[in-house]
Amino acid sequence: MTSEPRAAATTLAVVCWLTVAPAVDSGVSANPVTATGVAFGQVVEAAVTGLERETAKEAIRRAVAHLRDIERLLAPEGSGAVAEINALAGLGPVPADELTLGFLLRASQFCLWSEGTHGPLGSGLARLWGLDKPVSRLPLSAEIEDAVASARCSNLLVDLPAASVTLAEGSSIGGRHLAIGFAIDRAIEELKSAGVASALLRVGGLVRAIGGLSSRSAPWKP
Repeated sequence: MTSEPRAAATTLAVVCWLTVAPAVDSGVSANPVTATGVAFGQVVEAAVTGLERETAKEAIRRAVAHLRDIERLLAPEGSGAVAEINALAGLGPVPADELTLGFLLRASQFCLWSEGTHGPLGSGLARLWGLDKPVSRLPLSAEIEDAVASARCSNLLVDLPAASVTLAEGSSIGGRHLAIGFAIDRAIEELKSAGVASALLRVGGLVRAIGGLSSRSAPWKP
């Protein structure tokens, strides 16, 4: 199952700075406009080509801000929507915004598609095996059984017509890598809405490119 480090709530701040390749004028440059920073506790790298430089810089800023907003919203602890759902597990439907519903629906569908191998409810298993922080002993069989039961796909119900989410008692939404993938896709849509046709966005080991840029031609690579 996908794990979610317990320290995620303390690593929500996104620090991003833009490093712009030199240009001889303020028009469209053949060199990509690039940015690096940190989100989800991972290195963020972005590149945009084909736009006037200031327009490209602003598009990147907005996309990175969108990553930051999604990171806060989907954090399993803290004051975001997912943290609220976790706190109310077992107490019935919880109202949720459109973005949270979209992420949880996608995560739930992926859980079903992978037959429970990859999903958003594996936090209990992660804790038992020391994926969040070191443990001093191996888990007991009963503990493993309880954690497996808490991670079942059926423990998360997303009701789009009612705009609500129901989480079973004992379960906890995590799915850090699922959240990163979702955030990247939404940030790419933000770039597209700004008129970007060629871009690359990487968060840690997850990357998505559109147009003429690819991971093989990343401008930050030697």
